[in-house]
Amino acid sequence: MHLSNDQRRILAHPFPSRLRDRTPANSAEHSDCVVVRACAGSGKTVLMVELARTYADETLIYTSLNPAVAGRTASQLPANVQSLSLHQLARQALMEEYGDKLKRQPDITRRLAPQSLSWLGSLSSQSRSLIAQGLNTFFAESDAVPMPEHLPDGVAQRLSANELRQLVESMRLVWECLLDPADHQQSLSFNALLKLWSQHGQSLEADLVMLDEAQDATPALLAMLRRQRCDLLLIGDPHQSLSRQVEGMSSLDSPLLADATVYSLPGAWRFGPALAALGTRLAACSPTAREQAMSGLGPATRLALPAVREALLHSGRRHAVISAGPVAALREALALHQRGIAVAWLDGIEGYPLAGLLDHWRLWRAHQLAEQGDRASQRECWRLLPPSLTRLGQTPAQVLGALARLEDHQARSLHELASWYAQAPLDQWIGELRKHDGDLQAAIVSAHSRGQSVELPTVMLGTVFRAKGLEFDCVVLADDLALPSERQQLPNQVLVTNLSYTAATRARQLLVLNERLSHWWQAQGESERFPLLEALPQAWLSESTHGVQAPHPWWGKARLSELALTPRKRLLLRRHETSLESTPAAVSPAAGTREQAQASGDPVSHAQHLDHDQHLGHARDSDDALQALKRQARTDTTARKLYEMASKLPPGRPSGGLRSLLTPSDAAASTSSPSGSPTPGGPTEPLDE
Repeated sequence: MHLSNDQRRILAHPFPSRLRDRTPANSAEHSDCVVVRACAGSGKTVLMVELARTYADETLIYTSLNPAVAGRTASQLPANVQSLSLHQLARQALMEEYGDKLKRQPDITRRLAPQSLSWLGSLSSQSRSLIAQGLNTFFAESDAVPMPEHLPDGVAQRLSANELRQLVESMRLVWECLLDPADHQQSLSFNALLKLWSQHGQSLEADLVMLDEAQDATPALLAMLRRQRCDLLLIGDPHQSLSRQVEGMSSLDSPLLADATVYSLPGAWRFGPALAALGTRLAACSPTAREQAMSGLGPATRLALPAVREALLHSGRRHAVISAGPVAALREALALHQRGIAVAWLDGIEGYPLAGLLDHWRLWRAHQLAEQGDRASQRECWRLLPPSLTRLGQTPAQVLGALARLEDHQARSLHELASWYAQAPLDQWIGELRKHDGDLQAAIVSAHSRGQSVELPTVMLGTVFRAKGLEFDCVVLADDLALPSERQQLPNQVLVTNLSYTAATRARQLLVLNERLSHWWQAQGESERFPLLEALPQAWLSESTHGVQAPHPWWGKARLSELALTPRKRLLLRRHETSLESTPAAVSPAAGTREQAQASGDPVSHAQHLDHDQHLGHARDSDDALQALKRQARTDTTARKLYEMASKLPPGRPSGGLRSLLTPSDAAASTSSPSGSPTPGGPTEPLDE
C-alpha cells in the first residue's frame, strides 16, 4: 500500500503502549496523545487501517463523531479493532451504575428538548427553551454543575435576579435528576449521556483509542478521554468543524491538548491542484485559520462558473447539489420539480423540514383567503396550523408579523420560501416529492436483494452535514454557501467558512461554484492559473450523450444509490450483510421465504432477506473479478496498480476484497460498505479522508 511520508511518520510514532510490552498504563500520565490535523481527502482511513495492523496484537477502539464516516471506516478496519459509536461506548461505561435508567430508555435524542422538561411544573415555554439551551451548553463543557454562563448570550442581562436564579436552579435540578440512577423523570439525550460518562463512567479497556472527526469533540469529551489510561489518536480537519465554538477555535486547538504530539496530513488524494488551491484560499478566510497550504495529489479537478450547472442538467451528467442548510435543499428540489427533474436525497427526504414548510405555506394561504373574504377556507387552513405558529397571534396577519421579527434563521427561511409558492399547489408538490422518494428507496432495497443496482436521478440533494465524509464526481454549490462577513460574530464567521470549505472539498472531477464564490475566486491571484470553466468539457458531453459514464473508482452505482436510503434502512442492510458473512456456507434461506419477502413489497423485508446465493458466490467469482479489474486497468492508472498488487496474492478471495475493489460491475460493488466506500484493501491512493 502506498503511504505518504507524513503518514509514515505518524505510523512510526513511539506510543508508550508499544514500550510497555502491551500492559495498560497505571495512570493517564503514562499514556500518550497524538493529534493529526488532516485536510480533506488526505487518507485518514488508510492511516488508521495501517496503524491497526501495526497494533495487530493489541486492543484498539475506533469511534467517530460523524456516524456516516464511522460506518464506512469501520468496515475497513482489521479484526483487532472494536468499532463502536460514542453512544455505545458511553452505554458500556455507564451500564454498571446506570443500567436500569439506560434500559428504560433505549432510544435517545441528540439534544435535550424543551418538551422533555414538562415535569418541572408551570414554567413558560420560553423558560423551558432557555433551560434546554443552557443544559445543552453545559453538557458540552467540562464544568461540574450548570452555571449562569451556560445560558444563551445576553439572557443574564435581560432577566431579573429572581428569574435568573430560578432558571439556574431548574438547570441544576434537571442535572441532579440525571445523576440519580433511580430517578427516571428526565429523559436522556446523547450529550447528557456523554456528560454522565465524563463524570461517572468507567475507564476504557484498550491500548489505543482512535477518535475520528475529532475537530467537533466537546471539552467534556476531551477531558474524559484525557483521563483514560490508554493512548489516544485524535484525527480531524479543523476546517471541517461544523459546530459553533465559543472562541471560533477547533477542538484540536483546545488547551486540553496542549501537551499532545501534533502531526499534519496536508496532501489531498481526492482532488487535484485546482481544488487544493481553492480550498487553501477558503480556509484562509477563517479568522482563526493557520497558514498551511493543501497540495492536490489526486485526479485533475476543474472549477466552473454557475452557468455550467445548466449544461449538467441538459447532458444528464449525475451531480450532487450541496447546501449549507436544509431549506436551501428544499428550494432546489422545488425548482427542479417544476421542471420535471427528479432528485434523490442524501439520507432520504424525511430528514428535511417538509412539515415546517407546509405549515408556513398554509399560513400564507390562510392570510390570502382572509384578504379574499373566504372565511370558511381560511378557518380550515388555520385549523391545520401547529400551536407553535398559532400562539404567535390571533390572525394570520399577526402571525406573519411575529415571524418577521423572529431570530430563528430556519423559521425565517421557511417563511420566505413558503411565500414564494403561496399561489402554487405546494401541498401537492410535497406529496409528489415524498412519493418519489419512497418509491426510490423501495426500489433500491428491492434491487439490493437481487444483487442489482438502481439508476439514480441526475441530481442528488444534501446538506453539508449529510455530505460530510462523502465525495462525488461533480458537485454544485448551492446559493446559501458564502464567505464570512465582518459583521458576523467570530464563531459564525468560522462556521460559514467551514461550511463552504467542506462542501467544496467533496468534489473529485468538477466543482461548480455559486455566484458569490465565483466572483470571489476570480478576484484571487490563483484564478489565473486555475480559471473557471464557462462550459462543460466536450469529452463529458460525449460520454453523457452515449450514456457511458465511467464508474466511480471507489464504489459502484449499487453502493452510491444507498446514500439515498434513510440511515435506518442502511443500517438494516449492513446488519444483514454482517450476518451473512458469519453464516456457514451450508446454511441458505428457504427459497419460499425469500420469494414471500419480495412479493410482500416491504422494503424492510427485502433488507432482511438479501440474496445469500449471491453472497456465497463471491468467492467463486474472485477470478472473474480479477479479470474485470485487468480490463479496467488498461485505461485507469489506479486500477492498473491495484491489478499488479492483486495478481501477486495467493488464490482465493483476499480478506480485503482487493480484486473486486475497482471492478465496473455493480454486483462487485456489493463488497463495499453500505455508506459507499470500499472494504479494506490495498489501493494505491487513500480510500477516504
